Formats: sequence, structure tokens, C-alpha cells
Amino acid sequence: MRRAFASTPAWRYALNRVLCGLFLSGCAACATAADTAPAPLILQYDVRPPFLMRNADGSIGGKLAVATVTALEKAGIPYVWRNASPTRQLAILRANLEPNCAIGWYKTPERQTFVKYSKAIYQDAPMVGVANIHLQVPPNPRVGDVLGRTDVSVLLKESVVYGPYLDAQFAAMKARPVKSYEPYGQLIKLVQIGRVQLTFVPLEEAEYYVAGMGYRQEDFHFIRFADMPEGEKRYIICSMKTDDAVMQRIDAALK
Repeated sequence: MRRAFASTPAWRYALNRVLCGLFLSGCAACATAADTAPAPLILQYDVRPPFLMRNADGSIGGKLAVATVTALEKAGIPYVWRNASPTRQLAILRANLEPNCAIGWYKTPERQTFVKYSKAIYQDAPMVGVANIHLQVPPNPRVGDVLGRTDVSVLLKESVVYGPYLDAQFAAMKARPVKSYEPYGQLIKLVQIGRVQLTFVPLEEAEYYVAGMGYRQEDFHFIRFADMPEGEKRYIICSMKTDDAVMQRIDAALK
């Protein structure tokens, strides 16, 4: 005699359908949340101690990184770091393909035509002249007095803005300009070994390299100029595709 199989009760079918529905609804909700989660804001940087540095654990540190990360975390804006040279950073922002930001830039009229600026995140100490020890200048000279000499060579980093005052002085100087794409540490070394006589950097940067690269104070001559204005302010600059609401949240966090 053939044994009959017991049929599944109707209530069990109903329960299974409810459980499947709840599972599928949960999956759909997770997928929707993942799809609508904001993409991390890209933060471009170039290593420039003491402003931007790569720490031993691979994280990004320095004065500008701390100020930026503090503001973004306060604003609840996710972010991701991307390394790029200063020239590449500006090219990416000008292309305006996606929301994208760069850290620690000076404000200029030309840049304001293709990027959005945050509030200031930092103000540099005044610029100083880092000079070869053999360059003779009087105490507390004016910038024009030194740059007006034809026997002086001045090392300038390519594609870098030094602020309105110094940029105007460079445009009119009689000193010989030497342009370089080398990192700032290398520029300081070129001054120390006498390849050029003078370069300009913010005071905190000069002090960092003298202490951090094993130099002694007597290896250089720091020139503090009588007419040097206050240091320039630095900003987060972002592509035009960066949402205004994001910029407003950053500014609110910087107050």
C-alpha cells in the first residue's frame, strides 16, 4: 500500500510569503540606501611640510590637513585623499568633471573664475627670504632693495602664487629669476649649496626645513623684510560641480 504525503498547511505558505517579502524589502532598502549615500568628496593634496604631510601610518597630516578634516567631520561630509601635483590639481579643477577639491590654495582673481572658495582655513606667517649664507644684505631690508640687485639670483617655484605683493615685486625685479618644479625641500637645498642665492617661503616652512632636514640655523641667512605684509590666507578650493550646499556646510563648520 502506497503511503500518502501530508500536505503543507495553508498558514505555512502564508508565513513563508510574508518572510520572503520582508527579506526582499530589506534588501531593496539596503540597495537604495547604498545608491543614495553621498560619494566621498575628493581632496587633492601635495606633500608640503609643515602644511601637508604623509604620516608614518599612511594618513595625511599637517596644519592644513588638520583644519580641513576637522571641518569636514564636523559637517558630516565623507572624503577621500588623492595625491596630485599643484599643476595637476588646477587642471582637474578647471576640467570640472566631478565634485573635487584641493587643499591650501591662495585666492587669486584668475582662480576665482573656475573654482569655488571656502572660508579661510589657515593664514601663513609672513614670507621670509631664505638666503645663501654668503649673500650680504643690510638688516631688515626692503624687498625691492634686494630684488633690485642684478647680482642676486632668486629661486621661484613654477606655477606657485606668492601673494599680490611679492608677485608684483618679482615682475619688476632686476635680480635673475630661476624657475623650478622641484619640491620645497630641494629648493632649500639649492640655496644652501649656492646654486642660487635666495628663495621665499613662509616663516613656518623655513623653520621646518632647517630643523627637519638636519641643517643648522647658521647654514642659511633668514631675511626678515621691513615691508613684508602679513602672510596670505589659505583656502579649500573646489570645482564648480561641487554642490553649493556642500560649500556652505564646510563654511559653517569653519566658523
